[in-house]
Amino acid sequence: MYEIRELHPGEFGSFVEIASNAYPGMSVNTDEDKQALLERLEKQTQNPDKRLFGCFKNNTLVGGMLLHNFLMNFHFHQMQVGGLGFVCVDLLHKKEKVAKNLVTYFEEYYRERHVPITALYPFRPDFYRRMGYGYGTKMNKYRFQPDQLPVSLSKSDVVLLTEKDASELFCCYERYMLKTHGMMARSIDLMKALFQNPKVKVYGVKDGEAILGYCAFTFESEKQGNFLSNNILIKELITETPAALQQLIAFLRSQQDQVANIILHTQESDFHYLLQDPRNGTDNIMPHVYHESHTSAVGLMYKVLDPKKVIEAATYGLESISVDWKVEDTFMPNFNSRVYVQFKDGRANVLEKANADVSVVISNSDFSSLMMGAVSFSSLHHLGLLSISDESKLGNLQNLFSGFTKPICLTAF
Repeated sequence: MYEIRELHPGEFGSFVEIASNAYPGMSVNTDEDKQALLERLEKQTQNPDKRLFGCFKNNTLVGGMLLHNFLMNFHFHQMQVGGLGFVCVDLLHKKEKVAKNLVTYFEEYYRERHVPITALYPFRPDFYRRMGYGYGTKMNKYRFQPDQLPVSLSKSDVVLLTEKDASELFCCYERYMLKTHGMMARSIDLMKALFQNPKVKVYGVKDGEAILGYCAFTFESEKQGNFLSNNILIKELITETPAALQQLIAFLRSQQDQVANIILHTQESDFHYLLQDPRNGTDNIMPHVYHESHTSAVGLMYKVLDPKKVIEAATYGLESISVDWKVEDTFMPNFNSRVYVQFKDGRANVLEKANADVSVVISNSDFSSLMMGAVSFSSLHHLGLLSISDESKLGNLQNLFSGFTKPICLTAF
C-alpha cells in the first residue's frame, strides 16, 4: 500500500508543506518561512549521517521522517544509534497507519545495518511505548534566583568564549561525552553553531588554552513591559571538574543584580542540593508538607533492536549467574528475543542455549530502559513490569545492574 524511500532534493518542498501543517507550533506559514525550512533541510542532508525519507501512497507524498546516525557512549563503549526525527503525516491521511509504517521502516533500516539501538523524542510517549520504546532519563526544570546558588570563592578563570574557541569547546564536549553514559558524539560544526546565534552567550572556564567547562545561555524577559527584569535561560551547562562547576556557579551568582531568575533544564535530579532554597517560586505544596522544587518531564526514548549485542557491551556487578531472557516486542512479534546469558566477573557472555539459573520475562520497552540504566531492575520488579522464575535470585539480579548510571543526552533531533 505504501512505498517508503529516500527523498531527492526536488521533493523536499512537498515534505515542507506536510511538515508545516503537521507541526503548526513551528509557525512555518509564509513562503519565506517554508523556504527557510527547505534550505535548512537541504543543508542538514548534506551530512551523510542525516537522511530524509518519504512515505508515498499512489505516488503521492503522504508523510516523512528524518533519520540520524549517531555514535553514543553506551556504558563507556562507543555504540551506533539510529535516531528518528521530524515524523510528519499529511492531515488528509491521519489515522491511516502512515506513522506506523514509517517507524517500521525506520527500525528495519537500522536492523539491516546492524545498529543495535534506536532513539527518538516522542510526540506521544504512549504511542511509542506500545512500539517497544522505553523511557530514558527525565528532564528536570529548575527555576531559582541567582543568590540561591552557593557562594564560590572565584570566577577568575571564566571568560567569554567566541567562535575562535570552537575547537577547544569541541574538545571539552568530547572529553565529557567519553566519560558520560548516554551522550552523543558531535561534530565541530555543531559546536560552532553555538556562536552563530547572536542571542546565545557562551562563557567557559579556561586553564591555559583548555576549556574545562562552559555555560551557554540566552536572556529572556521575566515580566512583559519591564525591560529591566530578565531571566537567564541556560541551554547547556557542561563541566569536567567540580572546580570548573564552582567557577561557573560564581559567575552565575554574580548576575543577581540584573537577573531575576535562572532557568535550568537538566537531567541531574539532585541539582536542588546545590541551592540554599530549593523551592522554585510556585509555592506549591504536596501532601504532607513537600515544597515544589522543580518539574519533571519524560522525553527521549530508546529501543534495543539487538539484545545480544547490547547485553554483551555493558559491565555488570560481580555476580555469577546464568539468565534466560525472554524479551517481548508486541509491535514486531517476529523480533521477540530469547537470550541465554552467563554473567561472571562483571561481563556477560551470550550462549546458544543453556540450563539457566533463572528466567526473566520483560517487555522490550522496559528491557530497553533497563539496559540504558534509566530504571533499576528492582523498580521494574516492584512495579510488576517483569517476572522472574525464582524469587530467591532477585538479589543477584538486582546486583547485576546496581552499577548502571542513568543516561545523559544533550542532543536534540
